[in-house]
Amino acid sequence: MKMDVLNEQYQYQYEYELSQKNNIYTAVNLPVIGVLAIAGALSVMLTGFDFKGCPVFLTVMFVFYSVISISFLIDSVSKLYSALSQNNEYMRIPTFDQLNSYYDVVIKNNRDFYKDWDLSDSELAVFDKYVFSEYLVKLKADCVDQNFYNNNKRHEDFTLSIRALALAIIAFGLASIFFFSQKLVVDDTIYKISIVKEVKKDLHG
Repeated sequence: MKMDVLNEQYQYQYEYELSQKNNIYTAVNLPVIGVLAIAGALSVMLTGFDFKGCPVFLTVMFVFYSVISISFLIDSVSKLYSALSQNNEYMRIPTFDQLNSYYDVVIKNNRDFYKDWDLSDSELAVFDKYVFSEYLVKLKADCVDQNFYNNNKRHEDFTLSIRALALAIIAFGLASIFFFSQKLVVDDTIYKISIVKEVKKDLHG
């Protein structure tokens, strides 16, 4: 009875850990899209920023937050790569043929061990079932432990990647404030210069 309960519980955990593996790989799409979007937006701002005509303060702040955003993007990508590139193998339950072969070995060993006990075939069958159930429970327990470790390590790297991406987005938002501020300042300066030139032209006839 105890073995049946343990076997059922570990079977559930075994299937759960394997499904978690697939969920982690599926969730990778989010940080990848985020990194590409922020990197693209940053490249547009960096190429569109007027470094020569913009006041020094705005330029320094824009560059500062842009560098921070890029640093967090690199960190996010590195953590994402670490989560996907780990070579830890996931343990799986052997195939039916392998289990069947092992069951045959179990029966043979049990019959040899209990041959002097004067047990009936039905009693030997009970021992066979118990020993094989014990093997399955231990096998599934090993699979669960190994697969949990793999998923936990990947999940940690994935979480750190998301966190770095979030910080990159915040830094990008601050950089965009100074980007649009310089647009207003530069456009206003050009507009004033244009007006002054027109006034001087009118005064000199």
